Amino acid sequence: SVERVRAPCAAARLRRVLGLPSDRPWLIGVVHLAATPGAPRYAGSLAGLLERTRDDARALFAGGADALVVENFGDCLLYTSD
Repeated sequence: SVERVRAPCAAARLRRVLGLPSDRPWLIGVVHLAATPGAPRYAGSLAGLLERTRDDARALFAGGADALVVENFGDCLLYTSD
């Protein structure tokens, strides 16, 4: 299928661009951001948010992660019953 042909090309491109290893599978960690400024659950401390994010990223790299994905689940929308 077309996906089978494109997948190896995409993986090779990703490996090359990000400098990922070619001799073993990749370990990609995920940093889950807390709520950011403007989000309903924002705790009010950007310095604290950045410190936690850096700590999480450092822990993932210390644990062997080759790359990180950063996602902002903390900014999820809140729905009310109104």
